Amino acid sequence: QRYLRLNQKSPVSDRMAEKEGLIAELSFLLASLHQRGISYGDLKASNIMAYPKDGKAALSFIDLESVTVSKEISVAGRVDDLGSLLSSFLGMISAREAFQFLNRYLETLPLLGAGKKEFVRAIYQQAVTRKQKGAQRHQTRQKRKMPDGIKGDV
Repeated sequence: QRYLRLNQKSPVSDRMAEKEGLIAELSFLLASLHQRGISYGDLKASNIMAYPKDGKAALSFIDLESVTVSKEISVAGRVDDLGSLLSSFLGMISAREAFQFLNRYLETLPLLGAGKKEFVRAIYQQAVTRKQKGAQRHQTRQKRKMPDGIKGDV
């Protein structure tokens, strides 16, 4: 996000092209990890750092304490990582961009075949569920912070 804010002075078309490039790179990086049996575990937007490299934006993963490595990652593991990531991106990227991200990711998974629609549906459901749980936790924390005698929704 910080990198994108620093580039606010560039033309909108340049920023859109760069954003599309970052989405493509992220889908490739995550698919590459998954193909190697690496599951992030707690993948979210704040665990992805964008930085300038050779005149373009590059990506790096940070906060790797939840990463697991196995012989191969299950479909459920992929759904969990992708759902977690998309949940954190809801509101930052459009539905079209999320669809582009998933399509690029799915290009690396020829084994899913006809199951791609169900896979995408499961990812979307995971993202929405995570977002709702996060909102509920936030609301609960806010209610705990309210002084005694004050009632109402926060």
